[in-house]
Amino acid sequence: MLAKPERVLEELSALNERLRPDWYVVDQLSYAATLALHCLGLPYATYCPGHPSYVPAGPGDYFGVPYAWPSAVRPDGTELAVLLKAAEANDAVFNRLFSDFAEARAPHRPPPGRAFALASPHAVVLNYPSFEWLPAAPANPVRLSPLSHSRNPGPANWRDSVLVVAP
Repeated sequence: MLAKPERVLEELSALNERLRPDWYVVDQLSYAATLALHCLGLPYATYCPGHPSYVPAGPGDYFGVPYAWPSAVRPDGTELAVLLKAAEANDAVFNRLFSDFAEARAPHRPPPGRAFALASPHAVVLNYPSFEWLPAAPANPVRLSPLSHSRNPGPANWRDSVLVVAP
C-alpha cells in the first residue's frame, strides 16, 4: 500500500517542476502520492472513491474496521477485540513508515500524523451521497459529496483546463 514512496516523491517533484500545476487531485488510497504531496508541500485535494469512512476521522477509527456491522457478520466482543488489535498494530506500523519517510526527506514539513487519515487540508471529495446515517464528518477540511459538487458542472469547456499526465 506504500509502493515505492521514494520513486513517487522524485517523479512527482520532477513533474511539478516541469508542469507547475495549481493543484493535484489524489486518490485517497494512493498513499505514496499523498505522502509525496505532503512532503513537497504541494496543494492537493483528496478524492475518496469508496466509503467516506475509508478516511478515518477520529482517533478510535481504523481503516478496514467498519463503524457499524450488519447483523449477519457482526463480530462478537472477542472477535472485535482481535480485529481492533490487528488494526491498531497495522495503523502503528503504517504511521511509523510515514513518519520516518517524512522526517528523512522533508524535515521542514510538519509530521504527517496518522497515515491512513492523511488527507488534503483543503478538500476531500467523496464519491458517496451524504446519507443521514453516516457518522458525522469532521468540520475541516471541506468535504464534498456528489450531491454537493455535481449541481453546477462548470463551464462547457472545462476539459480544456484539465491536464492528464500518463506515464
